[in-house]
Amino acid sequence: MGTKSVPIILLILFFIKPRLKNIKMEFILIVKSKGVEPTSQDMQKLLQNYTPWMQLYTDSGNYVAGSPFRKDGALLTKKGECSLNGNFLKGANLITGYIHLVAESLDAAIQITNECPLLEFNTIVVMPILEMK
Repeated sequence: MGTKSVPIILLILFFIKPRLKNIKMEFILIVKSKGVEPTSQDMQKLLQNYTPWMQLYTDSGNYVAGSPFRKDGALLTKKGECSLNGNFLKGANLITGYIHLVAESLDAAIQITNECPLLEFNTIVVMPILEMK
């Protein structure tokens, strides 16, 4: 091993390797209705509980973004076929929104999601985002 390779090894050992432990994975949480329409009082309570949850995980660096969806949309099943109405916009099939999280692992993302107040009226699918390089 030459003298030039020693500094590269030291760089890897002291700077890069410790940072690998802190690498976080990205997740998309798909929020789906349970088919029960919350009342306006339920929505107010949900928002009062969701805002502090969102702020807690924003401050910790886990919450990246999120938004509810409008109640219109389109379903494309193959090129040239588009449905603007149907069961995908109703009841338990309705995707109501998304949340973008970062976490150390799927288990950590599940733990964060398990505390989400949206679970009262929704199911949440936690999906890791595949890193494309």
